[in-house]
Amino acid sequence: MIWRAGKLKGFTLIELLILLFIIGVVSALTGITIYRSTDDLYLKTFAKELSSSMRYARSRAVSEGKTYSFLIDDTNRKCGFYPADEEETENIQRPDDAKKINEIVFPAGITVEDIANNSNQGSEGSKNNIRIDFFAQGDSTGAGISVKNQKGTMFQITVEKISGRVRTEKVQSSR
Repeated sequence: MIWRAGKLKGFTLIELLILLFIIGVVSALTGITIYRSTDDLYLKTFAKELSSSMRYARSRAVSEGKTYSFLIDDTNRKCGFYPADEEETENIQRPDDAKKINEIVFPAGITVEDIANNSNQGSEGSKNNIRIDFFAQGDSTGAGISVKNQKGTMFQITVEKISGRVRTEKVQSSR
């Protein structure tokens, strides 16, 4: 600042340029931080949507008194749940084979893996399917599923066998 005879006269051009430079650097760093966290936000949203859909399948199974199958088709990058009569339960291999109630498409860059060996190995081309049955009593076939993005951030979805309870938790990376 320039002082003349005890009065403030104003800011110099150098002072204004330094201030603009500092504001620009702070803005750039904030933008980078926000951009990096959007991938994690998409992952968290997808994991919660997936577990919410599983809870809904369990709720429908209990309220209607019949079995519902939740199928994850990693090849076609979609999942959803379907009613399954006891006779039909063994024949449903892919989501296209049944009447869909709810379908979720995987966002780009997100992968789903079976960590509890629930893969449906029953027919040709169904190795990448994960199937979880929810029964009328509230129990299920159980499952452990990991959902991760390209950065390595991971959420784990666990479906308990006895209670059919669905839990979602973020797994700490070992970096």
